[in-house]
Amino acid sequence: MTSGTQMSYCSCVTGRQFIARVREVGRARGVEVRIDTMKGKGSHVLLLYGDDRRTIVKDRRKELGAGLLSAMIRQLGLQRSDFESKPPSPENAMRFVYPARLHRTGPDEVVVSFRDLPECLTSGADEAEALAEAADALDVAIAGRIVHPPAEGDPIPMPSVRLTAEHDVAVPADTAAKAALVLALRDSGLSRSGLARRLGVDVKVVRRMLDPRHRTAASRIGAALHELGRELVVETRVPQPVR
Repeated sequence: MTSGTQMSYCSCVTGRQFIARVREVGRARGVEVRIDTMKGKGSHVLLLYGDDRRTIVKDRRKELGAGLLSAMIRQLGLQRSDFESKPPSPENAMRFVYPARLHRTGPDEVVVSFRDLPECLTSGADEAEALAEAADALDVAIAGRIVHPPAEGDPIPMPSVRLTAEHDVAVPADTAAKAALVLALRDSGLSRSGLARRLGVDVKVVRRMLDPRHRTAASRIGAALHELGRELVVETRVPQPVR
């Protein structure tokens, strides 16, 4: 499941949008991007780009001034062109596919963990069963972050680049669509009632669309994403063989 967007990152950029953009650039270039959730009394957080680049993000909810934005881009060793509308990745999309690690802990137990979602743990008797369980656990983890956002860090993180020996696990399509809408609405700056007005529906409809506990037709979520300047795309792929 992908959610495409085109957005200018050189004006009216919030701290949250800046972080999201750096993650897109890092993912396209194979650079790990992390947020250190340790912070002071205010709203500043530490953004790490790879092993040796870092900057401080002042407030993820507010717009960054032009001077501060330029300085932050330089600190990360990036270019202003990296923050233009067209992204470095060819599809400008977020795929809800996360790398999973498998750890054999006994003759009848393989534990699965996700670097991007520390709470997402499960297991199976063998690798095939563990990966099947991983998809369900990932579904619950993403839904849980939508309903109960963590106090620190991004509620729905960008997937890291898969490392050797890791396995790609996709978020089930219905939950991925909801997550895409949650992220799109957050980045748009619109309220739920504002989106409802644009769609010509009651705000209760939008609340249900954003709630992973309620079923919503993909066409309805697609229409809402289109209203927010994004596109919902469903992909199929051949599963990785279990080694």
